[in-house]
Amino acid sequence: MLSKCSNPSCTRIFRYLHEGTVFKLDLKTVGHTPTEVHRLGRGIEYFWLCSDCASAFTLVLQGRTVVTRRLCPQKHLEAIAISSLAKGAHAR
Repeated sequence: MLSKCSNPSCTRIFRYLHEGTVFKLDLKTVGHTPTEVHRLGRGIEYFWLCSDCASAFTLVLQGRTVVTRRLCPQKHLEAIAISSLAKGAHAR
């Protein structure tokens, strides 16, 4: 169940779907053969990053653990530049 941001250093509480990014991960498929996955059933879990964390991080599976990984700085800077351009267009 989603209750707070999946970034361990963030304490933001989950309230609305439109605030941040929801990740759907199938944890039981990691490291198992298709036969084992069928026997174990589905292991779907949902994770959430708040808007602030989602702008700088993503969630990835590292082995069988979900961890935050910093987004590529260049992509983050491009997103900021595009956002700034869009804001400037609205101001005209």
